[in-house]
Amino acid sequence: MPESFAPLPPITKTAIGGRTIPTVDARKTHAYLGVGRDFSTWIKDRIASYGFVEGEDYVSFEDLSSPVSGSSKARDRVTTEYALTLDMAKELGMVDRSPRGRAIRRYFIRCERKAQQRAQKPLSAIAEDRALKRVREARLSLGIQAAQQVWRESGLAIPKGFELPEQPDLLDRASGQKH
Repeated sequence: MPESFAPLPPITKTAIGGRTIPTVDARKTHAYLGVGRDFSTWIKDRIASYGFVEGEDYVSFEDLSSPVSGSSKARDRVTTEYALTLDMAKELGMVDRSPRGRAIRRYFIRCERKAQQRAQKPLSAIAEDRALKRVREARLSLGIQAAQQVWRESGLAIPKGFELPEQPDLLDRASGQKH
């Protein structure tokens, strides 16, 4: 019978150290790793053994957990939850020294790369808009040849077959402006 595992823990955003950063739920990380010890013992031991710092590597908070339905002695109880930075979660995966530990570490690395790419995209779009504006201004004030020179210097890709003199309106459509 195949062994079943918890799914990879989702990434959320949490305020740690005055910044809102990507984090992961420690309890879900514990479940994914398939650790044999209970969660609270495991997380407290890892924090102490590896010198993780609250407010830098993780934040903890109390949560009211619902009881298992159908239990006659069931009642709500307070649990301590932890939101881990991706760096801490990667380290926990490394020290687990298992295929699941390596897999979760690679997963968090991919999540970080995607977040970095998303953060960089708006800046490149802003830079492209500024470059198009400079090209348009050069065309209007200095002429087509100056605009072509500014376009080349901007590093913007020139569409195949695109020539500024023959299609000046294409530049306006790209920059969202009309003359």
